[in-house]
Formats: sequence, C-alpha cells, structure tokens
Amino acid sequence: MLNKGIAFTGCSHTWGSGLYFYTPFIDIKNAVANNTTDSHKITQAMYKFMSANRFSRLVADKLGTWEVNKIDNGGSDDGSITWLEYIIDLENQSDTNALSKKHYKKFAEQHYSADEIGYVILQLTDPFRNYQVYINDEQMELNVAGIRDRHNLHQNNINMFDGKIQSDTYEKLFKFYSDNFTKWEDMEKFFIEQNLKLIKELFVKYEAAGIKCRILTWQNEYVPFLIKDEFFNNIFIKMYNNGIEYNSLADLMKSDPQLMISTSDLRINGNKVPDDHASLECHKIIADNISDYILKEING
Repeated sequence: MLNKGIAFTGCSHTWGSGLYFYTPFIDIKNAVANNTTDSHKITQAMYKFMSANRFSRLVADKLGTWEVNKIDNGGSDDGSITWLEYIIDLENQSDTNALSKKHYKKFAEQHYSADEIGYVILQLTDPFRNYQVYINDEQMELNVAGIRDRHNLHQNNINMFDGKIQSDTYEKLFKFYSDNFTKWEDMEKFFIEQNLKLIKELFVKYEAAGIKCRILTWQNEYVPFLIKDEFFNNIFIKMYNNGIEYNSLADLMKSDPQLMISTSDLRINGNKVPDDHASLECHKIIADNISDYILKEING
C-alpha cells in the first residue's frame, strides 16, 4: 500500500528496548541479574526478535513496505536530526547519473535517497538529552536529562547543575539564565522551542522533497508546544486505546500496567523485569495508531 520506505527515529522506545525479554531463549535469563539488565548479554537472536516486534516493523508490515530504524539504542532529539540528515540524501534525489553513489555507498551505514523514503516518523524524547544546544549563538554540549527532575519540574533550578556539569559550561549557562530568565521554566521553554525550531527546519526540507514528516512524543513537556504550533499540530500523531486519547507515550504506558514491561505480567526466573520501556502489547498499540494515521492520509 506504500511503495516507499519509512524512516523511524527517536530514543530507546522507538529502537524497541526491552522487547528481547519476551524471547523464549534460555540466554535471556542471563540478561537480568541483581535487578538490572546487561545489554552486552543480548544475543543476535534476541535482537532479531526485538526488530521484528517493535512498532516500526509492525507499521511497515501493515502498510506492505519496509522501514529503517537506528542501529544503536538510545537517542536524543538532536541525535535524531543528525541521523536523519545522514541517512537521507537530498542531493541525489533526482540525479540519474549518480546511481552507483545512490545504491552502493556503504549500504550497511544506512543511506537512502529522498525518492526512496515516503515518511519520516520522529519520536521526541526528553528535551534535555540534547548533546548540542545553542546559547548566545554558541554551540555547547549540555545534556542535563540525568540531573533535571522531569517528574517534579517545579523543583528544578539553575543551582542544581553546579558541580554536575563542566564548570565553564555551568558558568555560561548560569550567565545565560541570569541575563534572560527569572525562573527555570522559562529557560526550559526556550530550549524546547529551540529543539522544535531545528526539527521544523529539517521537516520543511523533507516535505519539499516529497517526504511526509510526522511526529509523536514520549514525554509531556513537548505536548503544549506541539498543540499550539500549527505546523506541528497538523502532523502530531496522538495515541488512542480503548477510545481514550493520549498525547504522549508516557501517558499511554501509565494508563495500563500491561503497557510497561516493569509493571506487566512478564516474569523471568519468576521475577518482574525492571525495565520501564513499552511492552510488547504497547508496541502493537503504537503501531496501530501510526499505521491508521498514515492509511487515513493515503486513502483520504
């Protein structure tokens, strides 16, 4: 039904992290120990199972096409931009004399021309995972997702990062905050809008090349910005389950204990699996929502 590929990018939720715990292979027992998981013990068979059951593959199967997903686990929003820019070659979209470059340039490194990709599905992650941000037009490395409290946003403040990031970076961040904002929430808004601005710029290029770009989000920080912005609101894929609408994957997973691995009935060696990623059932729900969204567009 869709004769072009779909490029999926995001963080570990899009990659399918945790789905390998559903495999029947005895090796999986070795991947859970002392209430932690060891990714180095994930075998190729487990990886193949995960790849076949994550929502990106399920969407492609339902639409009768193929998908491309990141090789490595994890990710940030700026990392998604970098990956998309790397795999989709806009320059060769109409260059019929560059077939050798188009089709044989390091195939294993995931390169596609614009006319081979029909959709880009970008899953937003924690907006503060970015490794590169711009402060006073200076590009800086600033990943504070592990320090910032995303569950109690009102408790965040600029001083909590002192001693947690490089001193010169903190000094620049503190000055930037002091010169421009009166509360932490205002600076969060600035960085969220910066992320979305960079994504929009990339999406506009892809749309001009005939690639449809759609977006969904794991966390809720982005939701009010996606709804308020006309461009993003028109391409925002929401989740529906049992007739209830969810703006984020986080809200969907919290709605039913069976939709998160750690709270589901999954057991290994009689124990719960301490993994807060989407369950096998949840991936099916996400896939149904994305594929239904695309089919509605295709069929009008």
